[in-house]
Order: sequence, then structure tokens, then C-alpha cells
Amino acid sequence: MRVEVDVSELQELRQENKRLRARVTELQAGQTALVFHRRAHSRQTMVREFMTAGEQPFGLLRDPPPDALVRFRFRLVLEEFLELLDATFGEWRAEPLRLGYVTRDLWELASKLPIRLDLPELVDATVDLDYVVEGFRQCLGVDSDAAWAEVHAANMRKFPDGRVYYNAEGKVGKPPGWVGPDVVGLLRAQGWAA
Repeated sequence: MRVEVDVSELQELRQENKRLRARVTELQAGQTALVFHRRAHSRQTMVREFMTAGEQPFGLLRDPPPDALVRFRFRLVLEEFLELLDATFGEWRAEPLRLGYVTRDLWELASKLPIRLDLPELVDATVDLDYVVEGFRQCLGVDSDAAWAEVHAANMRKFPDGRVYYNAEGKVGKPPGWVGPDVVGLLRAQGWAA
């Protein structure tokens, strides 16, 4: 049995096949580039970059982690929480009653309570914090990716000459001439008019 083939139609099909393969290759390259871009700009990657530059330990899935490390990380969370209170309610720490009963007690708890780390519960709680905080930003209409990038850039400026400047609490400090994040400019660019 003999089949007749229209040569021009076959050539058109081959050309279309070639175009489609080129388009698939182009789309795959674009997706690969997007994946690498997202990885490079993910929050986890940014934090690891900061922690590496700041000579801070990470990736220690040990049982138990050193108490000093747990207390240090908890104090950082507590410090940012106190800043959140100020940002939400105005200089609340200026009120003596609150200063005495809240701040002091929280710092004392972070310093003296024995560490009895429940890693699954800690992971759940910290992810819940991330989730709730992101929800707070979303509620306010803030582009958190842009805010994150701005704060990360400012944090990375804490290592202008490759040195790590520590403050009295052992935190990565602010070197001379450090410029903080331009959160006001960022918010104005997002439509905030205050």
C-alpha cells in the first residue's frame, strides 16, 4: 500500500514543530530563571544571607540547641514585639506601670526561665506568628515583598566593610554611617499619603 504525502504540508508541519519546540524551550528557560530569581529573593534566603554575614549560627537541627542561642533568638522576637507595641499604641513604655509590669517581666522571663524546648510547638508558633504578622500587613494594604526587600537591603548595609559590628547584647549592630530602611518612602510609593 502506497501513501502519498504532500511535501509542502509536511514541511509546514516540521516548521510548526520546530517553532513549538523553540517556544517550549523558551518557556522552560523563563520558568527556570523565575525559580532561581525567587529562590535568590526568598525571605529564607535573605535571612540566611544576613545570618551568614553576621556570623550567626543557623541550620542547627540539634536536640537540644544551646540555651544561650534559644534565649538570644527569643529576645530578638521580644524586642521586635515591643517595637510593634510602640508602633501600634504610641510610646506605651513611657507609662511607668506598663514599663514595670510588662517589659521588665518579659525580659526577666526570657533571661531566667529554664529552656524546655518543644521543637514542633515552637515551629508551629513561629509560623503562626509569621502568618498573623503577614495578615496584619495585608490588612493595612502593604506590599510586604517590597517592604521585606527594603529592610533586608538596610540590614545588609550593616556589613559595609565585611566586618560585623556587635552591640552590647551581642546583636549585629549598626556601623558608623549606617542608613536604615526607607519605609516611609516605600509606603508613599505604595500610595500611603501621611
